[in-house]
Amino acid sequence: MIVIGVVVLLVGLAGMLAGLGILWREQWGRVLAFIIAVLSVMVGGLVSLIAYKQDAAGIAAFGATEILYGILAFVVLIQNGAAFSRPRF
Repeated sequence: MIVIGVVVLLVGLAGMLAGLGILWREQWGRVLAFIIAVLSVMVGGLVSLIAYKQDAAGIAAFGATEILYGILAFVVLIQNGAAFSRPRF
């Protein structure tokens, strides 16, 4: 359980760093957000849905939420890609 907590903490810190980079309109923030979204879909979502059992509905809800987050992150980052190509002042 401690290992899982540490992994979740590290992914959360990386997500906050990506968010900060996006707020600053930095390209590295956008790239880091893409990486976090891919990890969210692959690890958080698909593994949770694969491990789904009838008596563990919370795991399936977590997996579905992670997949939805990843898809929404892709859509927003791809749609607003031009905002990251503007010259900085």
